[in-house]
Amino acid sequence: MTGRHISEVELALATGGDLGLARGLRVWFHTRRCSRCAALLEGYAASRRALRESAGGDVMSPDAWAGLSREMTANIRLGLAAGRIVDFQSEARLLAPEPAGWRVAVVMATLTVVLTSGWLLRRPVPGAAGPRSSWAVAEASAEGVGIHEGQAGLMLLGPDRESSVMLAGTSGGARARFIDEQTGQVTIHHAALED
Repeated sequence: MTGRHISEVELALATGGDLGLARGLRVWFHTRRCSRCAALLEGYAASRRALRESAGGDVMSPDAWAGLSREMTANIRLGLAAGRIVDFQSEARLLAPEPAGWRVAVVMATLTVVLTSGWLLRRPVPGAAGPRSSWAVAEASAEGVGIHEGQAGLMLLGPDRESSVMLAGTSGGARARFIDEQTGQVTIHHAALED
């Protein structure tokens, strides 16, 4: 006897041979070891024999059941085809475009999440260390060329004479050319900012 018994429904189906191969084998092996399930199976088999004997020759053979099944399937298909011919509205519904409904809601919700996430990620967070509060400045003057950021800076000093050309560019750099009037020597200073 095993701990788990076969259900009475499966036993009744096994009596008629209506279980699949795997389930039928499981019932067969179980009833060989379990006297309770074997007694129930024998009771169902006796009831089946008694029913056949009382019906006489009126019980349909499996071939007759298969023919009846084919006929019923054909009638169902014929009824469905006739229903399609009569029901013009269902064909109109099939040809009409289906409203988008929930699909549009899903797309709109996805877009909303993506756009909101992008907006939140681009926004500066208060109190977080962001870009530097002071900007670096490139500068060209009579003293030389330099870069200053807040209190810190670097200055390339030129000769005591004024330079002939001083340029400060918007691209983050400054240049100065100094010409020594006595020797004609040119000194070029260039300071550039890089990210």
